[in-house]
Amino acid sequence: MEYSDISERILKEDIQRVLVVTHKRKDARMLAGLLPENTYHLSASMCPSHRKDILRKVKELLKNESSTVRLVSTQLIEAGVDIDFPVVFRALVGLDSISQTAGRCNREGKDVNGGRLIVFRAPTEPPPGVLRLGKGITESLLNSSESDGVLRGDDGSLDLMSPAIYDTYFRLFYSGVQLDGAGVQNARASLDFPEVAKRFRMIDNATYPVVVPYNDAYNKLDIIREKFKPSQDDFRSMQPFIVQIYSQEFEALNKVGALGSIHEKSFFYLTSPYERLYDERFGLVVSEENLFPDYSKFNV
Repeated sequence: MEYSDISERILKEDIQRVLVVTHKRKDARMLAGLLPENTYHLSASMCPSHRKDILRKVKELLKNESSTVRLVSTQLIEAGVDIDFPVVFRALVGLDSISQTAGRCNREGKDVNGGRLIVFRAPTEPPPGVLRLGKGITESLLNSSESDGVLRGDDGSLDLMSPAIYDTYFRLFYSGVQLDGAGVQNARASLDFPEVAKRFRMIDNATYPVVVPYNDAYNKLDIIREKFKPSQDDFRSMQPFIVQIYSQEFEALNKVGALGSIHEKSFFYLTSPYERLYDERFGLVVSEENLFPDYSKFNV
């Protein structure tokens, strides 16, 4: 199912209060762009302070039963966010993530008929690793021929309320996941701690911290820049305004001179005129169109 199909369904059915959870930042941005401008967007392309402001605004709107509230988010909405929508769409992924998303559907039990959780096959894949593995296992369960009522409900669908299905899911998950692909434990057992440090990665994909021009972030940045030796508190004060970007995005920004750094590259920031790359709706968007907005005007 294409994201255009999701947007058309939401508008055709006139779903006024809905949460859609996608696989990736780009997916969330694409779908939010297909919906009316008053649709809210949430992803790690936005700094924590920005995300916090959006969540506060959405929660306030949800208090008014007559208000239209549409939110498109990546899976970060699943991480302990207390929010309640009557209708939730989730791109097909592992059962554990689907259950987390379901916890945002009729969370407070206001709808006596129950909320609607709609799981769809997205045109994109989850990020490589455990999320993609989880999706594959869920698909195998959906395609399984078991019909003993343990894995399936009366209507033939997977019964998300059955403990047995999670036993099956996690048994398959842990038999397929590679918990130590980098060989960290072997190096540790050999007491080769330099090699442990080299191999260990909390996050598989390397990311770089970039301060973005949200609220008074750059005022704080100027204060830190003027100090000979900033304190840890100074650096912590910038955390709400940092977006983590992937290496390919970092290289693209660095190549055009869009990044500055302070204090031995403790972190980076967007230089003028590239502050414009931080969008008030979508956060930091690194693309060829954004880096070279007038490229089409040149006959090259």
